[in-house]
Amino acid sequence: MTQPFMQLARLGQNRWWRYLLGVPLILAIWYGGSILNGIGLYLVTELDNNPATRIVAQPFAIEGVPSYVTFAVLNLGFAFFLLGIFIAVRYLHRRPLRSLITPSQRVSWMRVLQGFTVFMVIQLTNVGLSYLLSPESFTLTYDPQEFFAFLLLALILTPLQTGTEELFFRGYLLQGLGLKLKTGVAIALTSLIFMAFHLSNPEVLTQVSAVGKGSLVAYYFMFGLFLAWLSLTCSPP
Repeated sequence: MTQPFMQLARLGQNRWWRYLLGVPLILAIWYGGSILNGIGLYLVTELDNNPATRIVAQPFAIEGVPSYVTFAVLNLGFAFFLLGIFIAVRYLHRRPLRSLITPSQRVSWMRVLQGFTVFMVIQLTNVGLSYLLSPESFTLTYDPQEFFAFLLLALILTPLQTGTEELFFRGYLLQGLGLKLKTGVAIALTSLIFMAFHLSNPEVLTQVSAVGKGSLVAYYFMFGLFLAWLSLTCSPP
């Protein structure tokens, strides 16, 4: 059976060399923007005349400033990632960006809300169980200024980060590979790439045991498979 979501790759200009050019273009814009972001951050921390502020490389953090500043810096780079995807899809492939999301004429925001609700329930359940099993690992702190600043940034930047990753992995790459490969193979390959993409995350780098690292690697791969399955099964017929 033809999968409508995968067939969207046939819109516009879809020759293989366009994807061969598109992926490096997207990554170049993302990394280039992130480098500019990093240079600006370095200049700010060096020129503020405050010896307490400095950049820590692994895991990345900015000491001497509120934690939400580090969060914002890490996630602002995804704006360049999204820009790269838009340029590649719109001008290299001559397709609307919407074609990475749905075969429908418009995005169903009700489905977005449903997905958000499901994942919120899963996350809250996970946190609740973690607290019940290990309450000593939780520390309750409340600084109104920092809390609301972080909340505002999280509401804006988290959808930017997660949405951009989905557009790239479960949209651009999955559809592009699906032009030449069977859907199952395309799903497996994009899940492997998604897994490799997250191996530099702090939770992986700071994990000391081989079992712990292996569990995280397997988790990223399985999560990539799950999200790809959702992308296919939740698209309108």
